[in-house]
Amino acid sequence: METNDAPLRPGRHSAATPDRPPVSRRELRAAERREISAAEFRDDGGNTWEFPAAPRQPEPWPLEAPASRRERRTAEGAVAAPAPAAGRERRTGVVARRTAISMAGSGAALVGIAVAAHKAPDIQTLDEATRDIAAGTAKIRATPTPTPATRAQTEYQVAAAGKAPAAAKPTVTVKQPPTILSLDPALHLARRATWGPTPAVVAQIRRMGAATWLERQLKPSSIPDTALAAYLKPFDTLGATPARLRAMDDARSKQNYWYAHDQLESAAIARATWSERQLFEVMVDFWHSRLHVAAHLDKTRDTLNHYDAVVIRKHALGRFSDMLWAMITHPAMILYLDNQNNTKNGGNQNLGRELLELHTLGVDAGYKQADVEGAAKLLTGLSIDDKSLAFVYRPEQHYVGKVRVFGHVYPNATAAGGPATVRSLVNTLAMHPKTAHYLALDLARRFVADAPSERLVKQLATVYLKNKTAIAPVLRALFRSPEFAKSVGQKYRRPFEHAVASMRALGMRMGDRGQYAQSLGDLRYWLDSLGQAPLGCPTPDGFKDFQRPWLSSAGVLGRWNLDMSLAGHWRKGFSAPDVTGMIKKATTYGAAVDLLYARLAFQKPTAAERRALLAFLGHAAGSGLSAQAKANDYRLRVQLVTLILGGPHHQLR
Repeated sequence: METNDAPLRPGRHSAATPDRPPVSRRELRAAERREISAAEFRDDGGNTWEFPAAPRQPEPWPLEAPASRRERRTAEGAVAAPAPAAGRERRTGVVARRTAISMAGSGAALVGIAVAAHKAPDIQTLDEATRDIAAGTAKIRATPTPTPATRAQTEYQVAAAGKAPAAAKPTVTVKQPPTILSLDPALHLARRATWGPTPAVVAQIRRMGAATWLERQLKPSSIPDTALAAYLKPFDTLGATPARLRAMDDARSKQNYWYAHDQLESAAIARATWSERQLFEVMVDFWHSRLHVAAHLDKTRDTLNHYDAVVIRKHALGRFSDMLWAMITHPAMILYLDNQNNTKNGGNQNLGRELLELHTLGVDAGYKQADVEGAAKLLTGLSIDDKSLAFVYRPEQHYVGKVRVFGHVYPNATAAGGPATVRSLVNTLAMHPKTAHYLALDLARRFVADAPSERLVKQLATVYLKNKTAIAPVLRALFRSPEFAKSVGQKYRRPFEHAVASMRALGMRMGDRGQYAQSLGDLRYWLDSLGQAPLGCPTPDGFKDFQRPWLSSAGVLGRWNLDMSLAGHWRKGFSAPDVTGMIKKATTYGAAVDLLYARLAFQKPTAAERRALLAFLGHAAGSGLSAQAKANDYRLRVQLVTLILGGPHHQLR
């Protein structure tokens, strides 16, 4: 099964001596994968309870990492799928499995079949079902291994996750595909433009109106966000310059070599969960994958925190051309893609290649290897100061002479004029129609559907070019489009999105201040084990933003266990979910189920789902709910909450 589920990486979780950096993500690619087992629990009565899932067999994995990134990705794509395992013996006392399977598709295949047919799959169709989130989603064929003649255009098309779906052909009318989610427009906007709906956000959208609420979100500086300061107070490295971090390294590394990156990722979780500037934080995450610099790599150790502040966060809702220039001249990107080694005497083409393939034109734009070489020549001289890690331009290293890149000729007559030539290259690429289409497709894929309408993509590309690469007008057009309005339930939450949506639905806040940073760190490690620590993608293409890489039985099990840890208040740095408040008005178990479902899934349960949940509780709908049960019934307060969050309604957005 193709999946982005990843093991815990000892290089970032274990202590390291200051004189020797810990093993990096890439160095651990050949390490044996650790399987996530089904976590078992016992309730107050001593009954065993666990999340159901089809058993997952270990995947074959190369014993040694290939020499190059391209060879490694080719090897990943060639790994054979494991043979299906025989179903494990069902033990008596495992009660959650019966409930989950009966809840209209909230078994391991809870997405694919639930959306299409409102029906749970059998074990034979489990893996196939988990690949198709929306009704009618076409199967994605395996991508062939690139040949030398096509490698310049296919660097990231051979990953195990497969290539992202292409834009769909436009139709005469825009129709809402089948979905199990409520079609409430305010709730739909909250699911897409925030990290997860809350009662307060949905009420705010209804009170202000969608258009007014959106305009406010597009101007984040106008939104007071004072409460967030308390959540970020433990992190003293956010936005720190490379020189400042380098000065701190000797003292801080004795305790944690990755202290700055750990803080940055923990802060990303806090901002996504508790910031009032929700759309801004969603776009920050979008750009971190689009112009990606990986965390927990030694060469980006002292530069990524500053990159986050002055490249991504500064320009997230500004002009793409300005962000691109800030990116291409930032030490983090220069070091990450080795441009300090790119000189007139022999170039390193990494940054030139990714500038075309990932950052601007896109892999399908039709550029050639000569264009990659030309871009790399123009980028010669962009370097860093070895002591301060600040950006410097070295004219003596810059290639001089006429260069052609994707049909545009740059005179590049003098070494002194190198920065101006690079700025011209950046502006030309940012305003190219291919870039406009590629970026519009990515935005539509993020906010609308995995395979958005080609008509919408063209419309957004036109708005982008008309507004000279400004992002806010593109988002405004996207959220006002009929394609967005008719896309309810057509996106699947990835692990990071799921975790934050669960925390927001549960109304979690800061708990024990002394354990708060540690709790965020533990959550971050858990997300890493699920393959999506906030800035943790090890390759320059960032995390995939379509369903296929994330749909697997092991991935679903991991999210179930994560929800259990949140509902069960395992991390004391967060407040306990206010289940008592959620069911305060309930006098019967049926009413409690209705209130919890409405609070967590933001809609009413179907009759079948309600019966299944009540059967799990072991009570009839009319059974009285005592004050003692409200306060102490573990199955009601923790396990039922976990089942609802693990159901299909919370998996979709």
